[in-house]
Amino acid sequence: MDSPVVWFPQIYEATREMPRLAALDVLDSLGDEAFSKEYAARSMPFLLRLGALKFSEAEILGLLQGAYGDQTVNVRFGNMADPGSYLNRREEEMPLRNFIGEHFMQVNDAGTAYAAGTVIPVEMARDLGVPFPMFYPEYFLNEPRMWMGKRGTVTALHKDITDNFSFAYFGAKEWLLYPPADFPYLYMIHPKPNALPDFGVSMVNAKSPDATRFPEFSKATPISVTQRAGDLLYVPAGWSHFVENHEDSLMINFWLRRGRSPAVLGRDR
Repeated sequence: MDSPVVWFPQIYEATREMPRLAALDVLDSLGDEAFSKEYAARSMPFLLRLGALKFSEAEILGLLQGAYGDQTVNVRFGNMADPGSYLNRREEEMPLRNFIGEHFMQVNDAGTAYAAGTVIPVEMARDLGVPFPMFYPEYFLNEPRMWMGKRGTVTALHKDITDNFSFAYFGAKEWLLYPPADFPYLYMIHPKPNALPDFGVSMVNAKSPDATRFPEFSKATPISVTQRAGDLLYVPAGWSHFVENHEDSLMINFWLRRGRSPAVLGRDR
């Protein structure tokens, strides 16, 4: 088992003198060597357009309700843009078909129920036609996770532990990406005693920041990127992010295992 280690100070030192990005690179193709040298080793996020998908949105919803309807998903309820609500959220487990029928397909349920971060079987991801990150052997990656929510659902500003590959299946979502150098301005806390090292949640509502309570937050300069169906987004370890679904959306993501991340420190070799 990987030892829980706090890597962020080393990420911060390795990246804080790097030139600040004005925008993400949007790519149509990317080879392994270029990924390793130009992006992973330099802690540089990117958006890779992978093209046509295996199924339409209607077909994928049918598959999820049918073959995978018994899959248990973890559903968050409430205003997840607000850090207090995010940290003290109500959660409920339910079959995927129930979530889709009772929440995702309901017009009046916008922004309140989010099936977020559920581990799904690898076979399910393959059946959906989800492309696994092509830059690493499969055993470098944790199990895929599913994120499914209506327009208006969000994930509060936070910092994950390892490098993240996010694939959008349908819909559109906006990411606000904050480089490691912005960390001093984000008012991050370690949320729970049993939370893993390096995970942090900002006390700032990124959608509506309170300048009086959090005056340094205005010094942070995020990059905004909209991820659409067929896009793979790479978010290196140490990059904080706020995510909002602008359309009803389905995303599958893969995190590098802790023993192989952060890539910027060469742990992926």
